[in-house]
Amino acid sequence: FLCTCQGDLTGDATGAVATCSLDECKHGEGKACVDAGQDCVDAVQTADPKKDFVCTCTQPGESGSATGAVALCALNECYVGGPLATACAGAVPVQECIEEDDMTIGAYCKCPPPAGSKTKIGAAVASCNWNECTEGAGAAVCRL
Repeated sequence: FLCTCQGDLTGDATGAVATCSLDECKHGEGKACVDAGQDCVDAVQTADPKKDFVCTCTQPGESGSATGAVALCALNECYVGGPLATACAGAVPVQECIEEDDMTIGAYCKCPPPAGSKTKIGAAVASCNWNECTEGAGAAVCRL
């Protein structure tokens, strides 16, 4: 005889009681991870839901994971190969990509010294030219 698990449970056995298991990522609360665009892994599948599935952020620049729930994803806008990091690195001169808070949008490109105070949120600074007579400490002593 063949015993087969029913419903969302999987497993079967010939001549014995089947050991059934439930993939919470496919048929339980872990499905919310998949619906949110995250990876879901239920490494220990049992017949009873244990909320031991792990949701992991998957989008470029994102990090974060959670056990038994949808993950809160942090976004680093300066991730290597990302649009902002590429814009900063491709500027002349090369600018630094700064991410101060990966939970909000607002990363920026920063000019190298001496124009290091010039920044632009979300894009490369158009010009890192530094005029010693109009900018910085030298502006007080220069005469045009």
